[in-house]
Amino acid sequence: MTRNNCFSAIRHSLVLAAITAFALLLAVPASAYASGTGNLTVNAADGSSTEFVAYQIFTADVTDGANGTKTVANIAWATDIAASVVPEAIKSANPSVSAESVADANDAAEWIRSNVQSGSAAPQGSVPYAIASALLQKAADGETLEAGVPKSLGAGYWIVVNKDSSIGQDQSGTSAILVVVGGSDVTVAAKSGVPTVEKQVLEDSNDAWQKQADATAGDDLFWRLDATVPSILTSYTSYKIVFDDTLGVGLAEPSDIHVYLALAAADVWETGLEVSQGWTELGDEEYTHIYTPAADGGSFKVALDLVEAVKAHAIDASQGVQVVVVYDAPLSASLGTGMGNGNVNTVTLIYPKSTYSTETTTTQESKAVAYSWNLILTKRDADDGTPLSGAVLRIRDDKGRYLTTDGTWSSNEATITTGSDGTISVRGVDAGTFTVEEVSAPAGYRAFAGTRTITLAVPYEPNQIVSGPATGTPAEAELSAESPLKTSGFDSASGMATVSVPNIHEETSILEKLGLPDMSDLNPSGLALGLVVLGAAILIVAGFLRRRGGDRL
Repeated sequence: MTRNNCFSAIRHSLVLAAITAFALLLAVPASAYASGTGNLTVNAADGSSTEFVAYQIFTADVTDGANGTKTVANIAWATDIAASVVPEAIKSANPSVSAESVADANDAAEWIRSNVQSGSAAPQGSVPYAIASALLQKAADGETLEAGVPKSLGAGYWIVVNKDSSIGQDQSGTSAILVVVGGSDVTVAAKSGVPTVEKQVLEDSNDAWQKQADATAGDDLFWRLDATVPSILTSYTSYKIVFDDTLGVGLAEPSDIHVYLALAAADVWETGLEVSQGWTELGDEEYTHIYTPAADGGSFKVALDLVEAVKAHAIDASQGVQVVVVYDAPLSASLGTGMGNGNVNTVTLIYPKSTYSTETTTTQESKAVAYSWNLILTKRDADDGTPLSGAVLRIRDDKGRYLTTDGTWSSNEATITTGSDGTISVRGVDAGTFTVEEVSAPAGYRAFAGTRTITLAVPYEPNQIVSGPATGTPAEAELSAESPLKTSGFDSASGMATVSVPNIHEETSILEKLGLPDMSDLNPSGLALGLVVLGAAILIVAGFLRRRGGDRL
């Protein structure tokens, strides 16, 4: 073979080899080649914080396998911190595994691949949870991600959590997520759940739970706190909540405390104190409560561990649970009266930020209001309106109780006497009907006979608060009184309901001279009869005068 022929043969062989290699390259799927980076997207759940942080624990060559799986090779520790915390996390989650047996990156990754589901939020006690907790405690460096925005990350194993500092009010963090990044884009969903809390007060006129009610100072006044915790509860080994109440200065220290637990789908009773079916009352040892008085009100907290409670009562929390606290906090001597000075009671719920965090956050506050009114009766001269002292009145409320001289209500019969200003003032009364009886009139005056009623009617929208000076009284609200009592006005903002109780002089009237009754003693039901009698008397007198005039003629 000549030299030229030899070189020609070599060139032919090289070209053929190149063509063959290129053909083989084309025959190998592109997905079989490792990628140094990959895109990760984290979608936030409702109520979840939208800022996440990802920590890499292994670097690896990652390829796409069949059915959306990932194949990894050339595994190594991503950081020295990961090399120290991952073996201990595996051991803490599964004590049968020694830290030494998973000290090598390949062994640790193989154990995780076999025992942990990639791409799913992991509960407390799991390896991802333990790894995330350890990394956070050691302030490891991580990559920040925004919800819904793809982030290019190095190929390998990552742990995704929410940034604690980004979890705000009415938010919660996802459980820790283990995810393999590399090859085709990866999307994972955050798993979180935000509890809610609602406050209501029991209105005694219709025995209904609503956002506002009114009451008499010192009477039982029941408040209810309703919390709902979603299915995220099953991701926790401990889920401690605190009902954090702030009671207005006009509310007394809570008592008669009860805590109930039920499935999220259970009915919450709408009336009264008797609970609906499906609710379990917790024992006193299953929760704690503390009241701290203050000059501007009081702080009342009720705390419990929901995971312990649902386990103790064999309640399935997979669909969430409801917790209800009911207690009695009457209006005190420091109560505010009127719609402009409602006695406000607010609550927030304190709950864990996430499964891996030791910090807590809170819900928005929920508020309910109790109102009370001032009732003022003034004895007056029926002619000139002069206030009259010395009138003895017997006043009852619609619970059958009697007003006493110290301004309280008693089941024992009692009377009260007007002072020098002629008034009887009662601070802090419930809306309703009051019965007034004049036992004796001031000297030189005549008492009205029988009893008369005063009605203070203030209806409420059950789920609407009307507290505040600018809101005024609902259109239907009214103050009325039976004659001879007269209403003098009702200021809804201050809560002042005023009524005049007039007296006539004891002098004999012209009607008495004619042997007829004094109509000032008649109540409205007898007024018509009195007018008929008066008309007849006038006709008799007129006829008599005509006859006398005829005789003179």
